[in-house]
Amino acid sequence: MVLLPYLCIKDMAKKKIIRAEDITDKDILSLYERLLPLLYYNPEKLTPHSQLNKRLLEYVQYDFYHFVLNEANVVPSYHHFRMVFEDRKETNPENNMSHLHQLTFSSDNPDEIFDALIKHTYQSTIERKKIEVPDKPEYHYYELISRSEPKVMVGFFRFKNKEQDNGFTKNELLIFDKLAPYIFILFRSVLNPFFQTKEFQYFDAYTQICSNISHEYSLSVSESKILPEILLRFTNEEIAKRNFVSPATIKKHLRSIFKKTETKNRVDFIGKFFTSPDIY
Repeated sequence: MVLLPYLCIKDMAKKKIIRAEDITDKDILSLYERLLPLLYYNPEKLTPHSQLNKRLLEYVQYDFYHFVLNEANVVPSYHHFRMVFEDRKETNPENNMSHLHQLTFSSDNPDEIFDALIKHTYQSTIERKKIEVPDKPEYHYYELISRSEPKVMVGFFRFKNKEQDNGFTKNELLIFDKLAPYIFILFRSVLNPFFQTKEFQYFDAYTQICSNISHEYSLSVSESKILPEILLRFTNEEIAKRNFVSPATIKKHLRSIFKKTETKNRVDFIGKFFTSPDIY
């Protein structure tokens, strides 16, 4: 399972500058103290990455960040479907199904898939920010990557200031690098279990069915990408918005999918492939 959360921070508050060498073991411990209890007691249903984000902003100021968490031992298939989880606000995790996306790959190489995921989430993040903040099209960017399993990437963005250089300073990069090992541990220990909910497992099972359909009926990459969204009953307009294409393009893909799979419409498609446990 591959999870690509995306978190935007609207405002960057001014904070006292902290030097990398001044970060103590107590500061590191506070990272764990903020997140680890959520594994056992979380009545407010806080998202772990939003809590980690709040803590990181106490050390380095950035405008938004994205990350990739790539779980090992993924079942290989020709078209690799993966989940994309987006959280641009502190949403209720019970409603996360409305934020699920998926990606399609035609490679069995884990490193190639991870690199493709990093590239995709970066491009997707930029596309969304262009829509949300069109007057700030350029960014400073810094990336932390761990290729130990499960692989983790965290990328931090800061809007460029046209009047003066506001890029990440040497001290800020040192802070990122100093905190990186602990960030990776927290992502693996806290976020992985957090995403192993019934909703995510349910979705992952159906994306595997979609992968099988895609391979058997020779669907294109574009057609394969929207199969789970058909299952989740998104409208053509919603699917188009989520994939940065026009509704007319989605209609074209749907017609092609129904023709290749010998189904008449969405209801017929879902009935044929998702209501019988014996098909796949």
